[in-house]
Amino acid sequence: VLGVFGIDKWGNEVQRQTQSNSQGNYRFDDLPPGDYSVRKNQPDKLTRGRISLGNAGGEIESRHGFEIELAEGTIASNYRFAELLPDAPPFEDPQQPVEELPGVDDRLIGDVNDDGIFDSSDLILIFQAARYEDVEPADVTFEEGDWNDDGLFDSSDLILAFQMNHYERESLGELSLL
Repeated sequence: VLGVFGIDKWGNEVQRQTQSNSQGNYRFDDLPPGDYSVRKNQPDKLTRGRISLGNAGGEIESRHGFEIELAEGTIASNYRFAELLPDAPPFEDPQQPVEELPGVDDRLIGDVNDDGIFDSSDLILIFQAARYEDVEPADVTFEEGDWNDDGLFDSSDLILAFQMNHYERESLGELSLL
């Protein structure tokens, strides 16, 4: 369950709730211009992940949500509340990576697009690179799936990434005005 609350530009209090769908997406439609906080209740059996701000900016206010000023005509999209699989360590600071990993330029194992999150977009990129169990190994890069630094992209890299337990399921949000 996600909630948005704040004050519209006429001084009226606004409060709304919504439920994310099975893919984790959510929407708040027909919000009047104003200043808002968006917060999310933590789902059972998942660990809180990174919050990412979308196209209209804003400010992360805590590990639970963000603040945003919505001007007239704004459609704010791609606001993310990511979730980690069970037993993953929680973030100490939502603006920082989960942890720094030596030997991989301090990047999160699996994060090939270097956005600080290991998610389905990274898996798509590595398989598009077409280097999985390549017949000419030894030159596969981190961005192509070699996460254990052995020059290959094979099942051992995938096992390592998922054992690190940092894979995130994201909720993508959208806020739109009247």
